[in-house]
Amino acid sequence: MPPTTRGKGEPSSSQTQQPTPVPKDIIKVQGDSEEEEELVVQEPQGPKGKERELSPEEKMEILLRRIQALERDKEERPQPLRKNVEGFLIQARIHLKFYQSSLTEDYQKVLAISQVFAGRVLSWFEPILRDYLKNYPESLSDATNHIFSDYEHFEDRMRALFGDTDKEQHAVKQLHLLRQLKSAAKYTTEFNRLAAISQLPASVLFYPYYDGLKPQVKDEMYRVPKTGSFEDYTN
Repeated sequence: MPPTTRGKGEPSSSQTQQPTPVPKDIIKVQGDSEEEEELVVQEPQGPKGKERELSPEEKMEILLRRIQALERDKEERPQPLRKNVEGFLIQARIHLKFYQSSLTEDYQKVLAISQVFAGRVLSWFEPILRDYLKNYPESLSDATNHIFSDYEHFEDRMRALFGDTDKEQHAVKQLHLLRQLKSAAKYTTEFNRLAAISQLPASVLFYPYYDGLKPQVKDEMYRVPKTGSFEDYTN
């Protein structure tokens, strides 16, 4: 067989790369848009990738970032408190229910709801918030610690400062004047409505409820023990 002739520097046929076949189907990959980007909070790592205990400042920074991330959602936040504190607190509870997987601790709930404070409510809460951000966890004042340690304490303080005390006192008076005129079910519904407005503890509701019942109903209720909850008693 005659020797193969090729130009100097030309690759041999064994070295010649064959063209890569063009695939019949082309799959297009679209990059994520800015709107689809998801906020990622990276928590600090210790040496060699080991997790370490976060400082209070780092925990606060992560929490604030998470709260800011919630702003992207379309769920409306509670409207700023104006007059009806109970309406505001109900809206706040709904908001917290929507974000219950993210806001799991009481202090997180207080911080989240305080984001909508304005006017006189903000004037009241601002020094408390400043104390918490600056002095947590070593040297909080008793008032600040009380509010941030339990969300119900936060609600109670809101009611005490911004609730309608005249409305509550009127409801207490109406509770003691209420009498059953029709069915026990209608009487119970109206009594519970006034009790909710009055903010009275459940332990003091047994007597006025019993006192307003019709005589024949009282005879039946007399045998019902008052050791359980007021709700069980009225059911």
